[in-house]
Amino acid sequence: LQSEGFSSDVRISGDGRYVAFSSQAANLLPEGVEKNQCYEPIMIGAYTCYDLFLYDRQAETLTWVNQPSAAP
Repeated sequence: LQSEGFSSDVRISGDGRYVAFSSQAANLLPEGVEKNQCYEPIMIGAYTCYDLFLYDRQAETLTWVNQPSAAP
């Protein structure tokens, strides 16, 4: 798998402090977590290989919000 990947669906909180986004980038995952392969979408535009992240611009911290479902 590529260590870097596509990020999208960027949202910024009203006060500008938080940035939420989805990503396929394996290099953003916590140490020891293996990236899932990207299979057929579970519905149009919804792939199980995207992860959700929240970046706190004030604290300069990145939080992995969810683990994707395992592909069939």
